[in-house]
Amino acid sequence: MGNSLLVYKEDRFLKVVDTSISESLKWLDSAQTSLGISKIDRFYKTSDNRILALTSDGFLRIDFLSKSIERLSVDLDNKSLNDRERIHISVESLFSSEINSMINESSNRTHANGDRGFSNIGSVTDIKIFRGLIFVGTDSGLFIFDEQIRHLYTFKRENSSLSNDHVTRLFVDNETLWIGTYEGLCFLLSSNFQTINSVSAGINDEVLIFTEDYFSNIWVGTYNGLYVIEKGAGHHVNLVELYPEFSLPDFRIMSIESVAEELWIGTRSSGLHILDLITGTKIHHSVANNDNFEITKIQHLPNETTLIGSYNNGLYRLDPGYDESGGKSYGATKLLDIKVTLIEPIKSKNSVLIGTENKLFFYDLKTDTISEIEVDFGLDDITPIMTVIHETSEGAFWIGTQSHGVYLADMLSPSESVINLKPLFEDTLLSTSAIYSAEIDNNDRTWVSGSEGLFLILADGSFARRFTKLDGLQGNKFNFGSSFKDSNGQLFFGGSRGYNRFNPDSITAYIPRPAIGFTKVTLEKSINNPKLIAKDLQSIILSHKDHFITFEFSALELIDPQSTRYRYKLIGFDPDWIDIGSRRTATYTNLPAGDFEFRVQAVNAAGVWNREGITMDLKVKPAPWLTGWAFTLYGILVVMLIIIWHRIYRAYAIKDEALRHAKKMQDIADRYADDLQEQVEFQGKLTDSFHFYNKELLARAYEGIDAGLVFSLAGEDLSGKRLLRRLRVFDLLQDALYYHGEQLYANLRTFTDHLAAYLEGYYGEAGRKLTVINDIPNDVMPAAHAVSCAIIIAECLDNSLAHAFPAEKAACFVRIGLTTTAEPIMKKDQVVLHYQDNGIGIPTGLAFDAPESGGMTIIASAVASLNGEIGFEENSRTNLLVTFQVPWTREPGSSPIT
Repeated sequence: MGNSLLVYKEDRFLKVVDTSISESLKWLDSAQTSLGISKIDRFYKTSDNRILALTSDGFLRIDFLSKSIERLSVDLDNKSLNDRERIHISVESLFSSEINSMINESSNRTHANGDRGFSNIGSVTDIKIFRGLIFVGTDSGLFIFDEQIRHLYTFKRENSSLSNDHVTRLFVDNETLWIGTYEGLCFLLSSNFQTINSVSAGINDEVLIFTEDYFSNIWVGTYNGLYVIEKGAGHHVNLVELYPEFSLPDFRIMSIESVAEELWIGTRSSGLHILDLITGTKIHHSVANNDNFEITKIQHLPNETTLIGSYNNGLYRLDPGYDESGGKSYGATKLLDIKVTLIEPIKSKNSVLIGTENKLFFYDLKTDTISEIEVDFGLDDITPIMTVIHETSEGAFWIGTQSHGVYLADMLSPSESVINLKPLFEDTLLSTSAIYSAEIDNNDRTWVSGSEGLFLILADGSFARRFTKLDGLQGNKFNFGSSFKDSNGQLFFGGSRGYNRFNPDSITAYIPRPAIGFTKVTLEKSINNPKLIAKDLQSIILSHKDHFITFEFSALELIDPQSTRYRYKLIGFDPDWIDIGSRRTATYTNLPAGDFEFRVQAVNAAGVWNREGITMDLKVKPAPWLTGWAFTLYGILVVMLIIIWHRIYRAYAIKDEALRHAKKMQDIADRYADDLQEQVEFQGKLTDSFHFYNKELLARAYEGIDAGLVFSLAGEDLSGKRLLRRLRVFDLLQDALYYHGEQLYANLRTFTDHLAAYLEGYYGEAGRKLTVINDIPNDVMPAAHAVSCAIIIAECLDNSLAHAFPAEKAACFVRIGLTTTAEPIMKKDQVVLHYQDNGIGIPTGLAFDAPESGGMTIIASAVASLNGEIGFEENSRTNLLVTFQVPWTREPGSSPIT
């Protein structure tokens, strides 16, 4: 004490020595004895230069000026267990197990007498001083006092996460007070995040929206009421108490907005209500208030208009005006009939983005036009639900989704009909969390709330850390759109257990990366050296008998170990990192021989990665029969086997070569014999084909000559020239013959062209022009049938030139056609020969069954040889039709031979 008193513990009592006279204070010794003090556990100097001593019986205060010592009583003064708003600390549970002892830095253990204690707080089990406060553990909870022995706080199971009311031990390290109970280990949490809820402020826990009014008061909208934090007082006052004449039919507040001296309130089902904060009255507007109008967003714009978004009635724009009595009112214009969930002004473009769950619309305030923007997330079969549109300080946009994290859009404008997005923060929980809101603090840092806590993004766009309930938040899950930044830079985030408010400048972004270490390595056969422990291992050599190896590792994380996630990779074996969540083991079986490096990385509950991680070299030796020496021996054996095999093979090959040559000679002889036989058969078939053709040719020639002679004897003129023309027909047919597939064929088109040229020259006269239209396909017909067709064509054309055209007719037309129709069932072709001229036609009295001329007789005979029919088309004596059938000489279904 000061420069003259030395204070220390001796045995059970406190000793104080006056250093100026080197004598102890006798009055203190007698006072301690007279008070019946059992044992002084701790003592320390208070701010008023007194000594406060702690015993298992209670507190002692020693005043050196008045030379007095007094026992202080503990007065709980009926303080509420839930007074959390005054000092923001809480107790969180870590593990479930009975805690009997914990050792502090000086290795001293505090033993309190469980049989004696403070009369009104239960039996004391341990006492510790932490951050200037006195923490007393008892069998009925944890009690906190200041140095004036004023009761500050009581922690029990009912108002905190204390695992059991019976505190067994307390332990203090540099930053944390650890609390052991009969049911586990807990710790004292001190946080810069202030939690306000039904316990601390009497408001509804489901906090949905915030705003700041014209008078700098903060309004908090919940699912069961609207509250205001009065400036200076700090208390939450219900709207009903503040404005008793202003009634709301629905207290589920979905959106609030401050417009000048007015408060705009959007409800879950009764639409929009506007409160005049000065008069406490409602202001009229033309947007319907009913039981089915779900307001989702209210956004006031710089041009004095306000956008109202609803989930079931579309988007409205409200413009200020006056009602019939001259009072202020607002007229509404419906802009879109969509389910509005998002409205976000674009600061740099004087425009607004309007969003549904799956679509975006661009509202240009200058032109008052709305255009739709297609959003491409780059996902094949999934369209994420959009929950947040957030403009960064650089003018880019973040789009938060329901379950796919955050995406980046470089720029949004009406000139871009499609926006391609790219995902952000892919290796953090942000990539899979539901994103609910985002706010930028005064240091350009972005705070993002979601389903996995509160995330901090630095000004350069890099991920900093994640905050959870263990950091003092109301919970790990927040509400959609529930965030706000007030005029002082203080941030608000609402959830289902109240809301958090904090000064972001007081929150540090730095958190150390998790330290990782190997805890165990297990082989099929244990490591030979029993003194070797996992943390000392830097490399492991496995033999071929070690069929599996298991690595166990752990990160040093006591606050939230279950949230620590791991991933590992065996470099040289695994193509990618293997994410195993909170599991802390990795097993490999039957690894191939080679050199590998096993690497482990971890990320803690705050989302901070230890990317350097830990490594261990792993070498797998091959089996003896797979070593280099083994393969050398294998090579020598293979060479010897090759030499032996080569010698055997050479002898066998010589013998086999001789046999193959002999067989080859025999095959050549057999092939020549077969070729000779095929040639003989070919010549025979060719001879037969020519034989049938010649017989048909001679038969038709004989019939022609015979008919000519018969009608010559009957008086018809049969000159030698007519006979020569008929013989010339056979000569022209020879020029149209083809041989194919051991058969003889004729091309009647070629024959008809040559015949027409021949007869035109023979009958040519001055002033007459002959035109022969040859419509015969460029196909071929068996020669035996082609002979009869050629004679029919020749006789018809010769008779037409000789008799059908009058001498005065200048233009003579002849059309000759041939059509073929396949009949697969009969395996025949149905052939129709068309002959038509523009002459006088065949006389009516002339019939083919009783021909009266040589030409008609020849035609009738040729038709009969084909087993065909002859007639006239449409009873026209100038259109001759000959129908007959030709057996197939080709495979059924194939095209005619050309």
